[in-house]
Amino acid sequence: MWNTVYLFIEQYKNKRMNKNQIKYDLKFDVVVIGAGHAGIEAANMAAEIGAKCAVITLPGVEIASAPCNPAVGGVAKGQVVREIDALGGLMGKLADMAGIQYRTLNSSRGVAVQSTRVQIDKKKYSENAARVLSQKENITIIRDNVVEVLKLFEDDAGFTLTTVTGKNYYSKRVVVTAGTFLDGKLHFGPRKEVGGRVFSPKGNSLGEIFSKASLKTFRFKTGTPARLVSSSVDTSLMEEQPSDSLTRNFSSSSHPFTRQLPQVSCYMTWTNSETMRIIRENKGRSPIFNGDIVAIGPRYCPSIEDKGNRYPDRDNHHVFVEPEGLSLETFYPNGLSTSLPVEVQEQFLRTIKGFERAEIAIPGYAVEYDVFDATRLRQTLESKDIPGLYFAGQINGTSGYEEAAGQGVVAGANAALAVFERAPLLLSRFDSYIAVMIDDIISNHRDEPYRLFTARSENRLYLREDNVVLRMYPYRKQLGINSFIDEYSKRFVSECELLAQLCDRQVYSAKYANERFLSAGYGAIPGESMRLADLLRQSHLDPVTTLESECLHFGVEFDFDILRCVSIEKRYEGYVAMMSEQNRKMMNMDNTRIDWKLLSDSTNVSFECRLRIEKIRPETFGQLRLIEGIRAATLAVAAGKLY
Repeated sequence: MWNTVYLFIEQYKNKRMNKNQIKYDLKFDVVVIGAGHAGIEAANMAAEIGAKCAVITLPGVEIASAPCNPAVGGVAKGQVVREIDALGGLMGKLADMAGIQYRTLNSSRGVAVQSTRVQIDKKKYSENAARVLSQKENITIIRDNVVEVLKLFEDDAGFTLTTVTGKNYYSKRVVVTAGTFLDGKLHFGPRKEVGGRVFSPKGNSLGEIFSKASLKTFRFKTGTPARLVSSSVDTSLMEEQPSDSLTRNFSSSSHPFTRQLPQVSCYMTWTNSETMRIIRENKGRSPIFNGDIVAIGPRYCPSIEDKGNRYPDRDNHHVFVEPEGLSLETFYPNGLSTSLPVEVQEQFLRTIKGFERAEIAIPGYAVEYDVFDATRLRQTLESKDIPGLYFAGQINGTSGYEEAAGQGVVAGANAALAVFERAPLLLSRFDSYIAVMIDDIISNHRDEPYRLFTARSENRLYLREDNVVLRMYPYRKQLGINSFIDEYSKRFVSECELLAQLCDRQVYSAKYANERFLSAGYGAIPGESMRLADLLRQSHLDPVTTLESECLHFGVEFDFDILRCVSIEKRYEGYVAMMSEQNRKMMNMDNTRIDWKLLSDSTNVSFECRLRIEKIRPETFGQLRLIEGIRAATLAVAAGKLY
């Protein structure tokens, strides 16, 4: 976390300093400022790669807290959590350690959009995160407040970090994960407080922190609903949503179905016409509409006031009632984010079925905060302007714990790889949702907090949960991290390759095929020979159970995860192959380095496109392609067709 951090990036003519001129209390390879979801992942990855790492976070602020909804995963987000786990990150493991309810979202739809969501005990999640981080050999947790960061320019010597207690720390690389703490301001109706979240301090604005850098900043807003005293809520009047025992745990290091904590139910209720009448009548008392908040809020996670204004003819909105923990006596009413005055919150809440006697433990509020212009970052999440400085998490204009953690993995890994002068970790958007997110945020200025969806990927039929280990394995090998997951990944990839070969090579004659398939209950098959892979594409058959049955028929056994991955891969093989070929051609072009300066000066490029290019400064053709408003003629110039 930042409180008062001054980053001087100018080379002082009268004060040229190097690391040998300063007395340091401790020296590190990588220092991470902030210990939220991005911060702990950054520190963990840096340490796993071998860097000596420190995490500096404010005293009294929980590590990896869940200040919004107490859940991990969701549509596209579940895929991100599994990608983090496959790369060696912490989120999947921590979610399993604290998971109190499991669900598979979109279970009735195609596998490409099915995602895992885990309700967590937020207290245990934070406690476990702090314990796991403190047990890492290469990580030092420092409870202090950074007040100055000085860039040392001699031979790119690194950074000096000074804290409020007078300590000086040296670091070769710095990763900033400030979350919502930058000039954070909380709104409870007309009442305002400073802070990054409730009961927490705020940091200075980005303009103050980077006073010498002239970095572009803007304001975003997020919010949260009231926390309700659980004993005051009548869940018997609501629709129960029990934990799904068939949903698989997130981490490869966990048994797929063994839960580490007792499982609980969530519940669903709805707003009604009386609820929305009260909200609409008090619209003018909401800081979102009366001008007190000028920051931009998330379109895809709107407040209940936004919903009332956006859908004037709709009164019934889902409210998901989620327990915040096994020992915490509070419910999180997901869907009722608000910054209305507390008395109005209490009034509209009590019109909802099951909330008739609800008591507010903590009122809902909105928080507005500074965000950094992520278009000034490279794919590695390193600053284009300040070598050695990385940004990750909500400070980059994203929303969600999972998006923050994914950025933390990339920033922390690349900071450590740079220390050891190793090749950077550059994920491809055709292999990873994390890369989709990074490409999106560094290629365009955000006009609202960014949230991941499966629809943001051109390759979502391939970016599934079941094949995450296959997709991440090449990057895992590049990182060279030795752990249980590494051994698991090797075995998973090897067995998938073996089973895929069996599917392609096992051919049934027409006569045998009909006899075998009829006896197995598959039904008659046209009189022609057929591979096992062809059988899996029969629309009336479940590919997983069919493949398992055929393997057992031949006396071969594979783990369910292997069967699931290969059977789905074979069922959609034709579509995936066609998409992969298109993506291969696009990726080859996207990875091509370009000279943005040459493009911005070219008379073959329109004036509007030159302005956009000069603003974003894309480094690859792919980044150029993603810039909004870039014309086909400009892409042709960049591809060398008009040069």
